[in-house]
Amino acid sequence: MGNKFDKIKELKQMLDEGSITQEEFSQMKADLLSENSNTEDSKASRSFQLDKGKERKGVGWPEVLSVLFGIYGGLGYLFTKQPTAKKLVILVLSFLATGVYASLEIAITNTQESQMQESGDSQRTTAGSQESEAKEEQTIREQKIQQEEQELRKKQELSDKFNAERQKILNSANKMMDQGQYEEVIKLADKYAFVNDENLNNLKSQAKDKLAAIEKEYAALVAQLPSFIPELVQEKGESIKSKSWFDREFMIYNCDEVAPAQIEETVETKSNHDNGQPSRWTGSVPTASQVASEAESSYRFALRCGYAALLLEDKEYLKKAISLINKAEKYSTNNTLFIAKVKSGEL
Repeated sequence: MGNKFDKIKELKQMLDEGSITQEEFSQMKADLLSENSNTEDSKASRSFQLDKGKERKGVGWPEVLSVLFGIYGGLGYLFTKQPTAKKLVILVLSFLATGVYASLEIAITNTQESQMQESGDSQRTTAGSQESEAKEEQTIREQKIQQEEQELRKKQELSDKFNAERQKILNSANKMMDQGQYEEVIKLADKYAFVNDENLNNLKSQAKDKLAAIEKEYAALVAQLPSFIPELVQEKGESIKSKSWFDREFMIYNCDEVAPAQIEETVETKSNHDNGQPSRWTGSVPTASQVASEAESSYRFALRCGYAALLLEDKEYLKKAISLINKAEKYSTNNTLFIAKVKSGEL
């Protein structure tokens, strides 16, 4: 029995170390218990048979007395001159001796069989109890493993879901960066700050750098406008939100179409005046006052474009306005007077 439990302990150790699987452990343990139990029962049966044979083959004092009394009684009954009653007593005693021997043998045999039966039952009960304990321990271990596996699967599912949501956020942030929506990127990163994602934090940092660069570039462009335009915008306190849809569209149309066309007409009028060529519109050579009037109109539309660009807060329209203003200034001869008119509200 001791060897059996030592082997079971070795099997458990191999199971814990991962050398064998759970199914292999259960099978090997069952084989070991079955083999050991059969061996013990066989040994006990053979021992009982040997002991029983020894008892039957041995010569004890009841046998000796039985034989002696039998011989003595038989011979005495046949050949002695003793009274018949005495002969019968001797014969009865011999039979009693033989009966006592037989009773003793049966009692000893029954006692041995009972002891062997009790020993076998005890061994089988002990083995069954140990096997039951082993199965219970195995059941508890399997339940624990299943519980751990369920918890791991649940954690993995949550992790996968979290990573999928995080990837969606990153995709949205990257798309906003490509579209130049830097402020929206910062808002998105602030909203999901609890995620503490390194990539999202990097995009937020890049968006801030982009905005800083844009603001710096925008400020440099504003500085290239005539100073009275930003002052006028600030003084009036206007914004693009305060303008109607028609006003916004007209400001854009002025920058895209009206101001450039007016400047081209001014350039043509100035060229006809300088070269003495007739105008294609009037058929006569333009006068100096006509050139000044055209130049004043060009300058007015260019300044309006600059004013609109500030309201729109659009970098590209600022660049266009600066270019238009610089061209118009070349042909305007009385900018100081015109600027005064503009400041008075004639823009």
